[in-house]
Amino acid sequence: MSVYTLAAMFITSCPASNMALPFTAFPTLTYDSMASCWGGETIKLTGAKAIPAGSYVTFVSGLNVVSVQGTISGADIMVEVPAVAMGQTYVFITSKDVEGTFVDASVVYGPAIIEGMSNLPTSDSLRSL
Repeated sequence: MSVYTLAAMFITSCPASNMALPFTAFPTLTYDSMASCWGGETIKLTGAKAIPAGSYVTFVSGLNVVSVQGTISGADIMVEVPAVAMGQTYVFITSKDVEGTFVDASVVYGPAIIEGMSNLPTSDSLRSL
């Protein structure tokens, strides 16, 4: 369902003759910044409705799946980006820590997409050494 959730934002209409799909998209989760995120940086994500207490923010980056808790305020959650969030990273709000056992049944909102950046030095900073 995650793939359908991402694709749904691009679907504007379907012919009435099409059979209904046997699933629905997850409720939306948004990350408002277009800037890249650094490991250790705190970001704000916003759910379609209030985020349930005790929820986790789960980051899926390549083969890495990491669930962390954040600070919930209504539909917003502030969370620290884990260091494993490298490159295009899919972010979900889940009902529990799903590290190693990610299943759709645990998804409350998402995915949102962030671009994770490394805290490694850039080539420009190496030139000054």
